[in-house]
Amino acid sequence: MILQQLSILNYKNIRQADLELSPKMNCFIGHNGEGKTNLLDAICFLSLCKSATGGMDSQCVCHDEEFAVVQGHYVHEGGTAEEIYLGIKRGAKKQLKRNKKPYKRLAEHIGLIPLVMVSPLDAMLIAGGSEERRRFMDIVISQTDRNYIDALMNYNKALLQRNALLKQEEPAPDEELLGLWEEEMARYGQVVYEARERYVREFQPIFQQIYAYLSLEREEVGLRYVSHAQRGPLLDVIRRDRAKDLVMGYSLHGVHKDDLEMTLGGFPIKREGSQGQNKTYLIALKLLSSISSSAQAAVPHRCCCSMTSLTNWMPTAWNASCGWWLGTATDRYSSRTRIATTSTRFCRAWAVTIACSTFKKGGFHHEKAEGRSRGIARATVPARGGAGDTLQRIPPRRGLARGDGRGNCALHQGRADSQSCVVREADLVGCAQ
Repeated sequence: MILQQLSILNYKNIRQADLELSPKMNCFIGHNGEGKTNLLDAICFLSLCKSATGGMDSQCVCHDEEFAVVQGHYVHEGGTAEEIYLGIKRGAKKQLKRNKKPYKRLAEHIGLIPLVMVSPLDAMLIAGGSEERRRFMDIVISQTDRNYIDALMNYNKALLQRNALLKQEEPAPDEELLGLWEEEMARYGQVVYEARERYVREFQPIFQQIYAYLSLEREEVGLRYVSHAQRGPLLDVIRRDRAKDLVMGYSLHGVHKDDLEMTLGGFPIKREGSQGQNKTYLIALKLLSSISSSAQAAVPHRCCCSMTSLTNWMPTAWNASCGWWLGTATDRYSSRTRIATTSTRFCRAWAVTIACSTFKKGGFHHEKAEGRSRGIARATVPARGGAGDTLQRIPPRRGLARGDGRGNCALHQGRADSQSCVVREADLVGCAQ
């Protein structure tokens, strides 16, 4: 599925933005705090029904505004159009509509537009607690398995009810009622466990191949799923320590305590890995997510990959081989890519057609102009950012990206002081310098 147009109003620090996006690759370049990452987060919200940064929905609304709106116009590979509307209002439930029809349950939308978000915050997958790794598995699996997300939601409801009973002191919790919620936890928890176990088992070899390529086969990595369900029937495991649960006031056993052990050379990477190894590990893990989302989707090759500050975050050695990663991920698996970065090095690494855009907290305005280019198009770049030896400056508001050869280019020109670049119509396969 291709995101053709995106409209944003009062979303975080983006007051207003109306964008027409390339069907292949888009790169946003600008100074810190201009809204590059927030733009990707808005796209993520349209896919996952929540912000990639977590927190309450009201935190996505501009500070001095009462509502925010994000609207995306998508096109399926077969040509069918989809319009997704998101409305967030302070003190009210968020609204999500597909082709102007509201969803009865937001869970019905998850999986329609598979998406993988790559961000420096992903470092918490290694450094953080097990809840970060469970959330990672939940996001990937729920986009391709409707039964999984239903089972996960029902399990969490049963867990919440059981914990409420465990905290009850006077009168003592009803044991029969506790037993009913434990049966519900075991019933839906088994579905969650089997889906997670199957995901790790089937895609671990692919993950190891990806990491071996990125690390030049210098290291061996692994993934191991750890769950209380591996100790025996889940219902017996949950009931076994009910006395301890009553003392603690919450459930100590269940799939809500699962973990995904990440190893490097047979040892936990959290303890053994260097900064560069950790980053390479995470990039390989995210690429695995895009592959698995596309491979299991009803319509293949439709997963979108959104990356935040990618070139500034990647290790140097891996950055040198980004040609393989982008060519593979974008062409074979996640054929629609959005990238936000503060560096022009990424653009200089590719033979692509680019367009210039103006981005500013107070508003976004653009006009389209036609042009033709091959290789790196000449375009306006930030005065403070440095054009380098590949991007050449042209006077602002010229309305044309100049060049020769083949390819289409649109110059987006606005009224702000800072500039952002949008990479368009990138033929990624085999075009690395």
